[in-house]
Amino acid sequence: MLTVGDDGSYRIAWKAPGAHAVSIHANGSVVARCGAEGGVTVRGLPEGDRQWFNLVPDCGPHCASPTG
Repeated sequence: MLTVGDDGSYRIAWKAPGAHAVSIHANGSVVARCGAEGGVTVRGLPEGDRQWFNLVPDCGPHCASPTG
C-alpha cells in the first residue's frame, strides 16, 4: 500500500510472506531496508509527477536464482 503525504513523503506498507527482509528502491537507490512485514515513510525524494518504488524481498537461500 502506498500513501502520499501532504509534505511530499511516501508511506509504504507491505507483507512479504516467506521473506526475511525487504529492500525499497527509488530512483535507482535503496531508500530503506526493513523486515518482511511492516511499513516505512520515505522523505527527501526529488519532486516530480510520480515516484516509482520497487520492493525487493530477500528470502535467503530459499529464493530461486536466475541461473537456476
